[in-house]
Amino acid sequence: MVAIEADKAAKVEALKRRKDEGIKMLIELATGAGGDECGESEYEDDGASDGGEEHCENSAKNNAGYKKSALKDASKVKAARTGGAAAKTHHGSHHSQQQPAPAASICVEVTTGPHSGSTFELRPQPNNPCKIGRSRGKHYVTRGISLPKDLETSTNHGKFSVVVDEAGLLETYYYEDTGSTNGTLVLSVGGGGEYGTGAAEYSLDVDAPYELRDGCVLKCGLSTLKIAIPNGPAEI
Repeated sequence: MVAIEADKAAKVEALKRRKDEGIKMLIELATGAGGDECGESEYEDDGASDGGEEHCENSAKNNAGYKKSALKDASKVKAARTGGAAAKTHHGSHHSQQQPAPAASICVEVTTGPHSGSTFELRPQPNNPCKIGRSRGKHYVTRGISLPKDLETSTNHGKFSVVVDEAGLLETYYYEDTGSTNGTLVLSVGGGGEYGTGAAEYSLDVDAPYELRDGCVLKCGLSTLKIAIPNGPAEI
């Protein structure tokens, strides 16, 4: 009876020892410890050596394949980011070259009236004129001329427009009175021009385009407007 109990205890101890040794081997394989020693493992009984070598070899191949795939994916991500940034930079550079900040087409200086001393830079576009009037509307404030203190000027007094020739090279600028109450006057700048000398003036017809020249003078309400057109034809 004592012999049977001793034999049973020996078997349990042997199984426990083999279990601990198996756990130790799995930990080493998982952490890569002793990777080069897989073929020299001390656990070579019952064909364990062949199985261990095969397992180690497969594990090494899987690890190598995973690393290679990870490096490849990382390279793709880096290339995509670099390429995207380069494309964005190139696009921004191209855009800035294609659309430079335009120079002012018409410069208007107010020389009389409650807004005397004010200056405006107008950039009318074909089919998109710049308006002038007493209005405080966005179109007048941001792109045109707003004269809210000049009570002799109509809310929508007139507009500045541009016509471009077929070649897109020659620009001609015009002013039109759009039906104001007090009208728009053209003042002579003297010098024997079409309108004589001194302070001669005449009123523009409604919706009749008047060609602007560098140095010409208009009067809307109480506001006298001196027009300057860089590189444009000069008033005689």
